[in-house]
Amino acid sequence: MENQEIKNKKNYNKQVVGGAFLVIGSALLAKQMGADLPSWLISWPMLLIVIGLASGIKNNFRNSGWLFMILVGGVFLAERINPDLIVTEYTWPVVLIGLGLWFIFGRHKKCDMHEFKGGFKKKDYQPLTDENEGKANFSHKDNLNTGDDVIDSVAVFGGAKKHVLSKNFKGGEIVTIMGGTEINLTHADIQGVAVLEVVQIFGGTKIIIPHGWEVSTEMAAIFAGIDDKRVFQNQVTDKSKVLVIKGTSVFGGIEIKSF
Repeated sequence: MENQEIKNKKNYNKQVVGGAFLVIGSALLAKQMGADLPSWLISWPMLLIVIGLASGIKNNFRNSGWLFMILVGGVFLAERINPDLIVTEYTWPVVLIGLGLWFIFGRHKKCDMHEFKGGFKKKDYQPLTDENEGKANFSHKDNLNTGDDVIDSVAVFGGAKKHVLSKNFKGGEIVTIMGGTEINLTHADIQGVAVLEVVQIFGGTKIIIPHGWEVSTEMAAIFAGIDDKRVFQNQVTDKSKVLVIKGTSVFGGIEIKSF
C-alpha cells in the first residue's frame, strides 16, 4: 500500500516536471517562429522561477528551496523588465535578513511526523526540548549521537554530523546552507517508510544507511546532483524498509553510502 502511494507520487512528480518542460519548450518554439515575446520571458531568471514553482508543487510547498529559487529569479527578472531598477545590490542583505527571520520565527517548534502518506503530517506542535534540535551549527564539530525517531539538523556556514540510533526512525529535516551535513543511519532501523526532507543551497549532504534499505529519491536538483554510492553485492532489498529522500538542492550534492 505504502509502496503504491510512493509510486503514484513519483508519477505525479514526473507530470509536474514534464509540464514545466512543456511550458519552457513551447515558449522557446514560439519565439523561434517569430512570436513577439518580451526578451525577459525567455531568460534564466524566468527559468529559475518556473523551476521553483515546479519544485514547490512537487513538494506541496513544504520546504523553503522553491521560495529561494523564486526570490532569486524574481530579483534578476525585475532588473530585466525595468533596467532602471537596481535590485541586485540589495540581494545579500535581504538574504541574510531573511535567514535571520527564518531562524528566529521558523525553527522554534517541531511537530510529530506520522506515517508517510504523500508526506509528513503535522500535528501536536510543541516547543523543542532538546537543545540540539533546530539549532544552527556554525562549526565543523557537531557530533551528536541521537536516539530520536525524528531528526532536525541545520548547518549554516559550517558542518553538522549526527549518528542516529533509533530503531523506529521516521525521518526528519536537514537544512544545509553553505556547509555540509553527515547523517549516519548505520545503527538505526525503520518500520515501514521514513521520509527525509532535505533543503540545501551551496552545500552538501552525506547520508549513510544500512544494507538492505530501499531508497526512493524525489529531489528537485538545480545545478546539483544525487550520487548513490552504495555497493550491491547480491544483497536483497527489504521492501518493508523504505527511505524517501525529498526536497530541493541548489548548487549542491547529496551522497548516499552504505558500509
